[in-house]
Amino acid sequence: MKTNYINLDVLRALAVLSVVAQHMWNLSASSYWSANHPIVLQYLDNLSFTGVMIFFVHTCLVLMLSMNRAPDFCRGRIFLVRRAFRIYPLCWATILFVLTTGLTDHREANFHALGWRGITANFCLYRTC
Repeated sequence: MKTNYINLDVLRALAVLSVVAQHMWNLSASSYWSANHPIVLQYLDNLSFTGVMIFFVHTCLVLMLSMNRAPDFCRGRIFLVRRAFRIYPLCWATILFVLTTGLTDHREANFHALGWRGITANFCLYRTC
């Protein structure tokens, strides 16, 4: 059964637009606005923060609705497997692409120093100390 959640789409759009508007303002604002209108800048920063918080709540709700569609007896397992097959393949392809081509914003990084432990940590999405 497909349910239309138009309100969730509107909520997502408003959250994204508030964050994008704040970023665009920061890119286009001159030093005049920064020095003479701190209230406007504070308002836009608050708007951006509110948009991020709305997006977190929206994502949580959408994930809960997705998990609720699974059968009761193995709801958590099916949800995690579906999420893994949605997230991990692109992540692994990106990591493999960066490791093979060396395209990164850290040109001085030495990928040979990562070793197998570092490469495994990247593929498993955990951080080594």
